[in-house]
Amino acid sequence: MQNFVAQLSASRPTMHPVIFATRAHKEFIFIHPFIDGNGRVARLIMNLCLLQAGFPIAIIPPIRGADYIAKLEKAHTNDTEFITLIAESTLDGLKDYVRMLGIA
Repeated sequence: MQNFVAQLSASRPTMHPVIFATRAHKEFIFIHPFIDGNGRVARLIMNLCLLQAGFPIAIIPPIRGADYIAKLEKAHTNDTEFITLIAESTLDGLKDYVRMLGIA
């Protein structure tokens, strides 16, 4: 976990915030430090990173749960699809904010 935190701190300035948040989620999940709740904590870390950078939270709707798990598993070798999924979820959050504000 100490390496995880150090690596996060070092990489944050060099990555786009959505990619950084997604990789923080992925790396935490791959460490799997707890008996239960790792997914919830990973999504909390990801969303905290997004909020700190001024982005909305990324909500993974239940209907996309299987896709989320499949892309997360694939991220062991290539995280492009997982990053895309989280970026799409973040964009959906932005669209929700715009719709709620009634500006588009």
